[in-house]
Amino acid sequence: MLWKQMLRSALMLSLFTLIGVSLLLVAKLLTDEPIQEAERANLLATVNQLLPTDEYDNDPLQDTLQVRSPKYLGTDAPVTVYRARQNGEPVAVILTTVAPDGYSGDIKIMLAVYRDGRIAGVRVLKHKETQAWAIRLNCVNPAGYYPSTVLN
Repeated sequence: MLWKQMLRSALMLSLFTLIGVSLLLVAKLLTDEPIQEAERANLLATVNQLLPTDEYDNDPLQDTLQVRSPKYLGTDAPVTVYRARQNGEPVAVILTTVAPDGYSGDIKIMLAVYRDGRIAGVRVLKHKETQAWAIRLNCVNPAGYYPSTVLN
């Protein structure tokens, strides 16, 4: 009699586990595409803050290449370089770099550089600094956008 009760409990637990995993899988399938679209829109908005849209006519999120340079980019991982072009000619590149020597850890930065080497803009994407230091990181405005006029 005890084994029947144990079997019933095991079957009920298995059923609830199967239902729970199925619900999680359905939720993942329903939210994957909207999440990817939102991440792409967020990335494009950041790129557009660094480099005005009238300065390029391509889709920089589609025109990319992967580079590795731990010494200059602050990471061993490959970094995606987004290329902005006007009429097929290179205008600027946008890339993410890491400043590994923040007081409280790495500082992830997105940087746009014109073809002639001028900085188009810089944005702090992620940091673990204190609020007072974070304000200094984003000294131009709290959103972290440095217009090219400030940096030139």
